Formats: sequence, structure tokens, C-alpha cells
Amino acid sequence: LHAGFGSGRTGEWGTAYVLADGNTPRIQLSLTQIDDSDRGTFPVPRNPPLEHSPTGVLSVLDPQGCLLYEYSGLHKDADGEWIGQSAAVFDLRSHILRRTGTMSADVAGLPIFPGLVRYEEVASGTISHALRFTAPHVRKAYIWPARHAESNIYDAAYPPMGARFRLKSSYPINDFSRPAQVILRALASYGMFLADMGAAWTISGAPDARWNDVQLAELDRVPASAFEMVDEQPLVSDVNLGIARQDVRPGDVAPDEVKPAAPKK
Repeated sequence: LHAGFGSGRTGEWGTAYVLADGNTPRIQLSLTQIDDSDRGTFPVPRNPPLEHSPTGVLSVLDPQGCLLYEYSGLHKDADGEWIGQSAAVFDLRSHILRRTGTMSADVAGLPIFPGLVRYEEVASGTISHALRFTAPHVRKAYIWPARHAESNIYDAAYPPMGARFRLKSSYPINDFSRPAQVILRALASYGMFLADMGAAWTISGAPDARWNDVQLAELDRVPASAFEMVDEQPLVSDVNLGIARQDVRPGDVAPDEVKPAAPKK
């Protein structure tokens, strides 16, 4: 396991986010992945803290409108105009997922911000949600709540997008620092979703100067074998909704929602 965030400069080691308000400029973005993007104008701060990578990922949270905007490939062209690959809008008052087969700033089509580890949560002692993580080798398939997969691997030995892995309850965490324990307890309670391709077993978080990088590095001691993949199919209420059934009993089953792509001939 690895922490893909730390105390480095904003955007250098982690996935930063910003809050939008009435003064945040809204622009018509020129996008290259139209089919994977939503329509309309989008809030883009004047000096956004873009993720330090070629992907140009940015999460913009609008608390007043209860909307989350996430961009990939965001950068300025030679004329100083903002362009990007894709732009996804998530209504935080709704459980409706993105269109089937549609990615977001994540290959899995999931929102990034809800899966981030944030300093304020760890400082409070509780993370009350699942996290997101990346892996370098992923099967070209996806399961609920993911909406998209991108890979050239069809071997079932590799996990599909959307797979949730949970830290085994038997794994001891008492020897870890308090911040590491907070993260590990969240992974034991809520787990983490495979959301994108990237560094192996790397959980995402927001950069913050207050992080203790030595404490975060303790997570490197946790082996992948300490996790188990959760079978969530019985929890599916509707494949188009990101909300789980609340009436599940042991032994209940639901239709298999794995969507493998047809192998190329």
C-alpha cells in the first residue's frame, strides 16, 4: 500500500481540489473527449492547483450549487485559453451515476473528490467513506459502481474497474501512528475502489503542508495480501444509481454486472 499524497507543494504530490463561489470564472472549455464530457460552462479558478502530471486533473467543488466539476487534461493553449480532455459534472444531491461506458477524470467514470484522504478528516480521527486507489494492471471490465474500463488485459486474474478492496479485520494496526491508523480503519470499514490506472496500490489524497510524510510512509508496510475483494453484487439496487440496497440478507444474489469488452479479433 502507498499514500499518493503528502506535504509537498499543492499539486505536486496528491490531488488538490478547490472551492468555487460566485467570483469563480465560468468558461466554455474546448474539450477533445466530447463523448465522455458533460455540456455547459465550467468554473475554472484563475490559478488552479493542477495535479502535477500530464493529466491536468482538477476537482472543483461548488458547495452552494451542490455540484462537483472534475476535469482531465486541463491546461492553457498557446493563446492562453483553457482547453482539456474531458469535463464531468456530478450532482451531489443525486445518486445517478454517469452514462454507461463513460469515463470521467477517472478511467472508471467515478468522481475523484469523494475518495480522497483529506487532512481535516484524519485530524478529526475519522474517515467515514471509501477511498480510491490505482493499479498498473487492470482487466478490461468494470463492475458497479464503475461505468468504464480501459485496458488491453482480458485475464480474469486481474481486477476490474470499480472493484472494492477492504483491509482484513484480522490485520493488526496498533503499531501504526495515529494518522496511519485513521486511514487503515477507514480501509477496514469502507475499503477502497479501483478507480484508475497508475502506481500500484496507491490511495489518493489531497496535498497539505501539515501532513507528516514519515507517518504516511508507514502505510508501505501493509501488503496487498492484507486486503480482500468485496462481492458487492448483492448490494446493487439499480446499476445506474450509486446507492446500495439496505435490505440485503446473507445469501442474496444479484445479476452479474461485470461488463467485459469483447476481445479484439
